[in-house]
Amino acid sequence: IGALDGLTYLYLANNQICGHLPSEIGRLTSLKNLWLNCNRLEGPLPAELGALTALTHLSLSKNRFTGKIPSTLANLTNLEKLSLYSNNFDTGVPSDTIQGEELLNFLGPFRKLVRIEELEAENEKFKAENEELRHFKAKYEELKAREM
Repeated sequence: IGALDGLTYLYLANNQICGHLPSEIGRLTSLKNLWLNCNRLEGPLPAELGALTALTHLSLSKNRFTGKIPSTLANLTNLEKLSLYSNNFDTGVPSDTIQGEELLNFLGPFRKLVRIEELEAENEKFKAENEELRHFKAKYEELKAREM
């Protein structure tokens, strides 16, 4: 799969694919959309997912992933939609709608994901409404300015 370096869209949802997600997935650096939801993928997410910096949509829901969500996903600064629900991650993911400061606290190292508009986690769908998203981006810019 790593040899498909010009690939921009990969939709393999609902195919009952089994096994681990290979670390070679990180070689698909042109990928903008990755849909692997509704399969039987298991094990930890490879840290190499963080190399897919062109991604705007990442859907990994309804699989059997385990372990922690890799902090390298914070490198996906073009991400607009992230779907992680119905997996077995060790990381506590809230199951209700979160917004504002609570959203900032939950994102922690993922605060760099300033383009995120939709986050699906656990059994609930969170959608950042325009006002909340503006607040999140303003907070990010404020934190970024303090670091300089």
